[in-house]
Amino acid sequence: MPCCNNEDTIVRSVQSLREQSIPPGELFVVDDGSTDSSRQKVEELGVELLANKKNQGRGYTRAKAMERAKNDFVLCCDATNILENDFLEKALPYFQDTSVASVSGHLRSTDTKSTTARWRSRHLFNEDVKPGPARPCKMLITYGTLMRRNPVMAVGNFDPTLTHTEDNELGLRLHAKGYKILGVTDAIIRSIAEPRFWKTLERYWRWYAGIDEKLSIKNYMHSIKASIRPMAEKDLAKGDWLAAMISLLCPHYCTWKTITRKLSGQKNRK
Repeated sequence: MPCCNNEDTIVRSVQSLREQSIPPGELFVVDDGSTDSSRQKVEELGVELLANKKNQGRGYTRAKAMERAKNDFVLCCDATNILENDFLEKALPYFQDTSVASVSGHLRSTDTKSTTARWRSRHLFNEDVKPGPARPCKMLITYGTLMRRNPVMAVGNFDPTLTHTEDNELGLRLHAKGYKILGVTDAIIRSIAEPRFWKTLERYWRWYAGIDEKLSIKNYMHSIKASIRPMAEKDLAKGDWLAAMISLLCPHYCTWKTITRKLSGQKNRK
């Protein structure tokens, strides 16, 4: 479990792993330079803590976790999520196919009262996806995922230089070697983080900015079109005018975010 300033949720996240119907063989947290009480809470839980001296980013933290893991299967869960207690039970059978490298669950909200929460549920978590059989995924996601360690290490592990999109980049390498990445709608992950407006938009940017955060007029115009249809269209179909306004704002925020990072010399790769 990676953690960075998650004092409000880390205890519940750890407990959800301890309560799996198939108990994990080991459990450890990699703290990425937290400045709140996250580390203290992990230690009070009696969980092994690997602490980065400073914030190193998602790629470094996940690579460190995979190197530390001792077992053939590694369960990844963000410190802002909880897994339903049958998550492992539902994910493990898919690995009878030895070409499967990872199985991710379906992320759902615990709070849909606020406009931001509803927007997040609809456009980040895609909660309107109908239950069904496991689906092949183009992108690897790691907020609630069971991974086979050997394929991950065989293709070079997570890229420790990436501060975001480290899972997508690893997924591309796994696909290139013929491994399968699956999504399972009935293995449920629940987000327990408070859905704050700017943090939700930043998260959307981080998921879709791309490895190299490329800017182009073509991509910008495509994002604007997508913000109208299907995004705002879905919101309006629900009578959710305020959520539609967030959808229309989204491409402009994401472009502004990328531009300001480039002007300040920030980049994804260290």
